[in-house]
Amino acid sequence: FASTRCAQSGQFVTAPTSSPSAFATFVAYSRCLRQHAGRRLWFALALLIAIGGLEGTGLLLLVPLLHSLGLGGRSGIPGDAGSLIASLHDGGSTAALPAILAIFVAIKAAQAGLRAGSNLLNLRLETGFVCFLRERFYRAMMVANWLCLTRQRNSDLTQTLLAELPI
Repeated sequence: FASTRCAQSGQFVTAPTSSPSAFATFVAYSRCLRQHAGRRLWFALALLIAIGGLEGTGLLLLVPLLHSLGLGGRSGIPGDAGSLIASLHDGGSTAALPAILAIFVAIKAAQAGLRAGSNLLNLRLETGFVCFLRERFYRAMMVANWLCLTRQRNSDLTQTLLAELPI
């Protein structure tokens, strides 16, 4: 959007430019979203990171689970994950399988719970943000200088009203 001076009243009117850069649009929307959502946005991001971490942990537990079942070679797993897996196997292969399965199910249950909470939070953020943008746009239309606005291209106004804000 660019500000232009109306010839009749001398006031500045904001009108769509022909092609704003995609990055500038992204920055403007992300700034607006941060202002609207506040801490809830950071909490949603933290939930997504936690879900990703649990997904990675669940994938790492598949290796000892397969080893407990006798599938796969005897290649060792380096690092802290290898020492954790070795401690699970110290009790014998029959004791390791229920422990690994219990940890795996607990991780997947926690991941499912966090994913459900994340989906609900993201849905609330999205609908709240869309309502916020609509209300802001409608308020701007109410205080607009209609004489200058009617002299703009009708296609720009129609595009903004119908396509820019999701329904």
